[in-house]
Amino acid sequence: MNHSESLPILLKRIIHYAVPISATNLLGVIPTFFITMMLGKLGKPELAAFAIANISYITVRAFTVASLYSVSILIGKFHAGGDKGKVANTLVSGFWLCLILGLPATLVLWHGSQILSLFNQPPEIVALTADFFQYAALSIIPTMLCATAGQFYNGIGKPMVSTIFSFFFLPFIIGLSYAFILGSANMGLAGSSCAILIAQLIVLVMVVIYMRFSYAWHYLCSNPVKLYDWGLIKQVYKIGIHIGLQFLGELGAITVSTYIMGYLGIIALASVQIVSQYTIFAVMIVMGIAQALSILTAASRGSGHQHLIEKYLRAAFILVIVLFALFAVIIFIMPLQLMALFVNVHDANNTSLIRLTYWLLVISIPIMFVDAIRNLLTNVLRGMENSKFPMLIGIVGLWFVGIPACYIIGIVMHYGPIALRLGFGSGFIVAAAILLPYYKRYRVAHRFYAGIEKENKQ
Repeated sequence: MNHSESLPILLKRIIHYAVPISATNLLGVIPTFFITMMLGKLGKPELAAFAIANISYITVRAFTVASLYSVSILIGKFHAGGDKGKVANTLVSGFWLCLILGLPATLVLWHGSQILSLFNQPPEIVALTADFFQYAALSIIPTMLCATAGQFYNGIGKPMVSTIFSFFFLPFIIGLSYAFILGSANMGLAGSSCAILIAQLIVLVMVVIYMRFSYAWHYLCSNPVKLYDWGLIKQVYKIGIHIGLQFLGELGAITVSTYIMGYLGIIALASVQIVSQYTIFAVMIVMGIAQALSILTAASRGSGHQHLIEKYLRAAFILVIVLFALFAVIIFIMPLQLMALFVNVHDANNTSLIRLTYWLLVISIPIMFVDAIRNLLTNVLRGMENSKFPMLIGIVGLWFVGIPACYIIGIVMHYGPIALRLGFGSGFIVAAAILLPYYKRYRVAHRFYAGIEKENKQ
């Protein structure tokens, strides 16, 4: 790595990480796409119930899994620096974090339907979610254990391992979901989370077997590994909790905005659920690019090539522009075909649903693009081990700008679902506008202190 490396080389490195990480993310949300299609056959109430139950579950799961991103960031740094002992102990520390965060998260999800009642969601919708949340709660810790193993392989430069296991997860979850939702089991909404639990346990067993006979075992056996290293656990926790809290704060705000959308009726909720099935694909790819950026940023710091950080950020920005240009073309060319997978577009009873879904898809493009820029800035700062400030700005932008704006415009002023979504998107704009100048100042200061540290070592 040197100062004259070209853009194609940097793009290639980002893609090396981003493609398998994005593929893993996409494989994780594809089951939800098919589950939504299955529930659509049961009716609008099931779609509406899944809209509020699934986003609640995803919020808690994302908090716990995102908190483990610190594992790949630290392992990427230690691996680049050749410290295999720290790599192994970071992996063990990640497993401890699974218990520290997983147990409270399980308890919260177990009482998910009661939480929905506190937000005055329609009782008939809440009743459909009770069993869903209990199965979902039991799946949290197995999911976190698999994610920790995946972050280990991401950190040592083998991100394809997570993709392979996610690929194996896919047929299990889709097959089981079909059997439990539309098959003889007839479990309805609960069938989806029950399928997730069983499939996740199967994959966890596969992960354990693979790690025993893979490169990971070499790290664990050839280096001194402590049962627990509180200093390292705290480091993993300190970086990870800020990332997790940012996901929790941001997805929590999205969850609350979905609850607010619920005040506008079943059609609004059903429309949001359909739109989310497509927007989540773009979000997962952006998250893959962003996480690749954080890993490469950490590796650049660990290897002493900090001048590459800015170049990696620019390369990632180019990839995001290409992604959203493609996303916009698809939406404008084939909107009805996209909606036809979930509802009958020729049924006159669905006219309002189709019209609302189309416009929500259209306005999602600029909103998600701004959020993507914010994610890139957030992750380059995470790679520089600054996860606290991006967390605070993300939470402040959505909770103190987005949520009030969407409630006032959509509910108080009666402008409806589209205005509600635009109001919520204003939180992303504010957060991105604050992060950009902050990153520029932090980058300059970071280079200065890194230079002093290098001189002191010499």
